[in-house]
Amino acid sequence: MKKISAANKNIIITTALALVIFFSGAVAGYFSGSLLRPAPPRKRRPMPPPTPKKIKSMMLERIERRLQLTPDQSKKVAPLVNQWSTTMEALRKQNAPKYVETFNTLFDSIAPIVNKEQLAKLEKMKSEAMEHHKNPMRGGPPREQMGDHPNGPPPGGMGPPPSQMSDTRDFDNDSPKDKN
Repeated sequence: MKKISAANKNIIITTALALVIFFSGAVAGYFSGSLLRPAPPRKRRPMPPPTPKKIKSMMLERIERRLQLTPDQSKKVAPLVNQWSTTMEALRKQNAPKYVETFNTLFDSIAPIVNKEQLAKLEKMKSEAMEHHKNPMRGGPPREQMGDHPNGPPPGGMGPPPSQMSDTRDFDNDSPKDKN
């Protein structure tokens, strides 16, 4: 049997240690990667639309905050916001049949173009659209029966993300933002 020199022994031991350390790191990295990977985002249920009462209170709060109204001014503005809210709700109810009519016209116009299988799917889409119009929150009560929902949008309402806004105004301060 050949005798291995001390220098070759050191090279073999060093190489073996390097391989053990490398593979240990690879195995540890593989298993810890799954632990450190962020969890997939959870599906968020859509918020129900705010009720007329909630819209009215949000509008009044927003006007009071942005205009910094005095208590006396707030007392005078509140009835105006109440009237505005009543008018807006009346317009929504008045226009509701037009929305239904527009959906029906669309689906009726598509019907002659599609085949029987597609027609069945179209009818299902039509009934879903009508149901959604009656109950804006899937499976929920009609808007008029919702009351003041605690999970409505924050004061000031919801808008598009800032990246999608074309206006450069700072809506909380009612002044243009710097474009620097």
